[in-house]
Amino acid sequence: MATTIAIMDRPGMDRPTDVIVVARPKRRQLLWVPRDLWSERVGDRVNEAFRQGGPSLLRDTLAEHGIGAGTIVCLDRSLVAGILARVDVLMPIREPMEFWYPLGPERDLEEGRRPIRFEPPVERLSGERVHQWIGARYPTGAPGTPIPRLPDLHRIRRQQELVAVLVGGGFDFAAAAEAIEAAGPQQARIEGDGWRDDLAAIDPGWSFETFGPVVPVTIDGKAVLAPGSVRPRHE
Repeated sequence: MATTIAIMDRPGMDRPTDVIVVARPKRRQLLWVPRDLWSERVGDRVNEAFRQGGPSLLRDTLAEHGIGAGTIVCLDRSLVAGILARVDVLMPIREPMEFWYPLGPERDLEEGRRPIRFEPPVERLSGERVHQWIGARYPTGAPGTPIPRLPDLHRIRRQQELVAVLVGGGFDFAAAAEAIEAAGPQQARIEGDGWRDDLAAIDPGWSFETFGPVVPVTIDGKAVLAPGSVRPRHE
């Protein structure tokens, strides 16, 4: 079995699912799926699948790319923020990073922006700093900071690093599962069984992978990612 966790980019269950992770217990693997991955079935990025057709379309969209989605667990961002509210970790930083970030974690960048920075050798992540770490996408280009070639994949790498630190520190997945089960349909939509066991199985021995290889392309006027072995159409 497998369980796909999809998290909305803003509060509400009618938003794009900007974080998509598939837990694969048999492989002992967490697989991140880039939000900008193109889907012919949806005619848009994969992060639009749930909004357009619910769990079934998200499952079909992942299957289009050879990914068995298993049980689908879609979560409102506010619910996830509550689960992460007690996170307080020290994150190793390899190189300086600076990004543009909204004026608040649940606001749009178009409303205003501010620079946020992460400095070596370590940063303490708690509260809003957790959301900055896992959500920031757009580098400022400040001197001395690298510019990621594919910002979506750079953000995924930071998410993986945080999850690795949490798992290594004994993150309480059972408590997280209880919070998800206690949430109503306005904050969590679950289709399938066995997801609690899949999450409970995660331990430091699991590998963290990203779907790929992918290449940046323009399809139907949209900047997206396509599998590297596939020649995209509509370019």
